[in-house]
Parts: sequence; C-alpha cells; structure tokens
Amino acid sequence: MKKSNIIKLMAGIFVCLVSFGINSFAAAGVKVTNLRCEYLPSELNKPEALSNPIVLTENQKPRLSWTIESTSNPPQRGIYQSAYRIIVASSLENLKRDIGDLWDTGKVNSGESTHIEYIGKPLKSGQDCFWKVMVWDQDGNPSQFSEPARWTIGLLKPSDWKAKWITYDFSGGAKDEMGKLIEKLSDLKDCNWVLTSDGSIGNQAPGNIYFRKTIEIPQNQKIVKAQFVLTADDGFTLYVNEKEAGQGTSWKNLYAIDVTQLLKAGKNVIGIRVNNAGTTPSPAGLIGKLVIIPDSDKPVVIPIDTTWKAIRQRNEGNWRGLNYDDSTWQPAKAIAKFGEKPWGEVKFVTQQFYPAPFFRKSFTVTKPVKRAIAFVSALGLYEFHFNGKVVSNDVFGPGWTDYSKRVHYFAYDLTKRINKGENVIGAIVGDGWYAGYLAFTGRRHYTVSFRI
Repeated sequence: MKKSNIIKLMAGIFVCLVSFGINSFAAAGVKVTNLRCEYLPSELNKPEALSNPIVLTENQKPRLSWTIESTSNPPQRGIYQSAYRIIVASSLENLKRDIGDLWDTGKVNSGESTHIEYIGKPLKSGQDCFWKVMVWDQDGNPSQFSEPARWTIGLLKPSDWKAKWITYDFSGGAKDEMGKLIEKLSDLKDCNWVLTSDGSIGNQAPGNIYFRKTIEIPQNQKIVKAQFVLTADDGFTLYVNEKEAGQGTSWKNLYAIDVTQLLKAGKNVIGIRVNNAGTTPSPAGLIGKLVIIPDSDKPVVIPIDTTWKAIRQRNEGNWRGLNYDDSTWQPAKAIAKFGEKPWGEVKFVTQQFYPAPFFRKSFTVTKPVKRAIAFVSALGLYEFHFNGKVVSNDVFGPGWTDYSKRVHYFAYDLTKRINKGENVIGAIVGDGWYAGYLAFTGRRHYTVSFRI
C-alpha cells in the first residue's frame, strides 16, 4: 500500500472516531431522580416497601430536593443543572396535566437542587401534595419531568386528632383479698436494716456483702403466692435455690419480687448479694421480708434479721447452694430501724414485668376507598398490624422524646391494603422508655411520674 493511501485511511478513521464522539455527546441528556421531601424519598412509581412509610411533615414550607443523572451510555461526565421547574398539585390528575394549582415555580435559573423551600399556597392538615421536577442542563437543554412524588401534611392542630388514648388495665380492677393480704404483710415498719456482725450504721468499705438463710416448707403445703420485699444500699441481687430472682439498683426504692415458682417443698436456700458501690466508704445495709401464702395454713413471714448469716469475704464454692458450708459466716447484725437515718422512709416499687398488651378492632368497608391513612402513636413502643400483617418494619417506634413536651407519631398509607368487607386493625404495645424501668433508677413509670 502506498504511503499516501495509508495516510488517507488513518485520516478517515480519525474523522469517523471524532464524528462518533461528537454525536454521542450531542445526544446526551439528563433526568431527574431521587425526589425527596424533608430528606424522605417519596417517588410514587417505586414498589411499595415496608421500609418506606408515607412522607409526612408538619412543616407547611417543606424543603424539596432531587438529583440529576446522565441519560447517555456510558454516562457523560461533568453535567450540571442550570435551571429547574417545580410543579406542585393537589391531585395526581392535575400534576399529569402540568397544572400546579398549589405551586408552579416556572423556570428558575439556579443550580440549587437541595432544600428548595415550598412557597406555594397554604397547606392544610392531612393534605396530599403531588409534585414533580424538570431541569435544564449546562447547555440549556431541558429534561423530561421526573416521576411524580407525594408528601402529606400531618395533623397540625390538637383538634385534628379525633382519637383518644386507650390502655390496658393491668390491675384487674380493685385489689382482691390476696393482694390486700400481701400488701399488709409486706409492710417493713417492724423490720431493721442489717449488716455483718462487725458492721455499724456509719460508713462501710466498698464491695460485696453476702447474706444467706435456709428455710423449710412442709411437704404437704402448696405455695399460692410468695413475694420478697427488700432493698439494699447501694444495690442487691436476690437468689432463691441458686436461681437469680431479681435485682435492685437503688436503695431509695423498695422492690417487690415474686418468687412463687422458685420455692419448693422441703429445704430452700435464699442468698442475697449486696453491693456497696463506689471507691470510698459509705453507708451500707439490707432490709426486707419474705411473705409466703400457703394453701392450707396461715401466712408465713420471714424477715431479714439476725437469724440470717452474713460475711464480707465468702469461702470458695457455690454460696447460693443448699450444701454450701457457711459455718464461718456470722449472724447478721441489726443496725437501724426502718425509717431511721441515714435512709429514712423508703418508697415502695412493684417490680413486675407484664406481658405486652394486644389491641384489636374490626370495621367494615362497603364503598370504594380513595385514600386511607393511619396515624399511629403510643406512650411506649408499638407494632402496628393491619389485616393480619405488620404494616412497617420500623422498630422502637415512635421513639424516645421528652414526653412532657411532645410525642412523635407515624402515618401509614393503607389504601391498597383495605379489603371490601371486614378489616382488622391490631397493635402490640410495650412499656418502652415511657413506662418501663429506666436506667439506674430501678423505677417503673419513672417518666410518667415526671410528666407536666
């Protein structure tokens, strides 16, 4: 081949490559995706997912955001937005017809695509707002409108809530005779704070102190109810027949611990480990009593007193077991009466762990449903069900807040889940941070007590 022909061929190939590249970039474009309202994704064309609840905001001027992507293959680099247009409509039909009856920005020359504040018509409680966006690229070429998105205004005023708080009464109404008897026998006014034989009411060395007592229950007796009421400075762990029965973390509270299932006919051993916390000497002590209600005899009351054994440095072995050698342990010593200093009157706290209550309500639908939204909250934690299925995979909702000031709520779109005929709403509710035992206080309903 002649040199001139080779040069011509190379030039032809170069021209073709350049032309191909120019045509590719000329055909490049942008599209608008990932529409967000107050950071939450809300595109309506995406498949319904449990992890994407309805976009709900109480902000009447919510902030809108989106991203742009290249439509060429491979994607063009260096694209950017030079202008945008947002349309917000009161219905999906108006949005499809490009009628922004709530807001139409027109073309806005700006590269901003985050936190664009809605400044359209005033919005009302529960109002649906449908929106879409188009942009112009760096060369002034317009994109197509994005897929439609939606946000919903929350319930803006207390009067918008038509529901009332409901709960389950764990007390079962008035106390029965058994409850009254247990409460009467559990009074500690005749009890003493105890410590080791060398102890005194003054400051004690930090660390653990151990208490033991063996009791015997007649073989022919069946225990109907057994409850231990006690507290310790600074805290305690209670064991019955080697099994942990309960704990206390604050001497300012009395703890009522049900040990009915842990006791048995014959010999039983009760062990209590008291912890005097900190690194410097401080007051220490233990006080309480065990109340046993048998089915065929009088109640048995076993106070923590000088018949118990105590020690600071225990021997090796299972000190909580029945066969443990406690011959080196000394009788406990009474150091102060209940109500005396330094502890004074100690408040009573019932340490009971109730099962989570279930709530259920059925209703009938006879007409077509245009939209159905469930607004849900709880003083505690909830799991919301509809027609036998969990509605969301959110956990620990509605979240921990300063309950004296605000309580969060969620909204769920049930439109596609409603059946013609009978439908059932269900919920499981737990104590959570609102009503449960909170941190080191060891008190149930701690938050409830301090509500304003």
